[in-house]
Amino acid sequence: MRKNVLEELEKNRREAQMRAERNLAIAKGNGEFMSLYTSIKKMELEGEGGEAYKSCVLGLEKVLKGMGMTFDDLLPHYQCDKCHDTGFVEGKECSCLREKRTGSILSSLGGRLDRTHTFENADYNIFDNIDNIHNIYNKMEQWCDESEYKCVLLCGNTGTGKTYLAECILNKFIEKGVDARFYSAFSLISKFLKFHTTFSSEEDKMDILQDVLSVPVLVVDDLGSEPKYNNVTQEYMYVLLNERLQAGLRTVFTTNLSLNELSSRYGERVLSRLCNKSTSLTIKMSGGDVRLK
Repeated sequence: MRKNVLEELEKNRREAQMRAERNLAIAKGNGEFMSLYTSIKKMELEGEGGEAYKSCVLGLEKVLKGMGMTFDDLLPHYQCDKCHDTGFVEGKECSCLREKRTGSILSSLGGRLDRTHTFENADYNIFDNIDNIHNIYNKMEQWCDESEYKCVLLCGNTGTGKTYLAECILNKFIEKGVDARFYSAFSLISKFLKFHTTFSSEEDKMDILQDVLSVPVLVVDDLGSEPKYNNVTQEYMYVLLNERLQAGLRTVFTTNLSLNELSSRYGERVLSRLCNKSTSLTIKMSGGDVRLK
């Protein structure tokens, strides 16, 4: 994602420079402009100023005006005045790079993320067990910064705040500039089914699963609510989990199902990776339905 944004910035930078160069080349085609321009450059190199210099500048301005241009047209106009579209200021990321990267991530999510759902905005008072929920949110916010665990399973009854917490996690990573994706379980299984039923080269087919297999952070919401397909559901869920765990990528699942129900639906191999104590965290969220309050 960062590479793509930097490439976009570099493209903007080159276009700005090329526009200025084209305008200068057009202006240099005017003999009067060229004479004054050469004189000004010579005086600048020799450190001369005074009335002669001012006279040449005013003359050059007049010639440019007659050509429908100004001095400003001879300079590159970058989108960011701070970094001149390089993405960096004094070796540090420019704010424009962070903003563009965030915008690119949000665009890839297709409006499926509520940006107001953050750890800072969380209202614990709507939950039955405030202290427990507060501890869970603190733990998950710390997980976003650093953790040996790469998979999180948020489980509990309907309306206990699992999706809200998952969105807080996603927003936290986006704020850090980390590429992320949000899929409902239904949209994920649709992607699996499309891959399974597409008859083309393996290389072409892999494009279908590329984002869910390689994105640094993936959230899968409402696991267990999607249709179940033979030779697809268990097999591809195993591939997803196994590939992401081996690559050390972060994955968050929310589900209303119990561990026994998950095992029955997806098989022991999937459950063992979802709940492996050395690589995964299982978070039980209890309480009443906050949507009804």
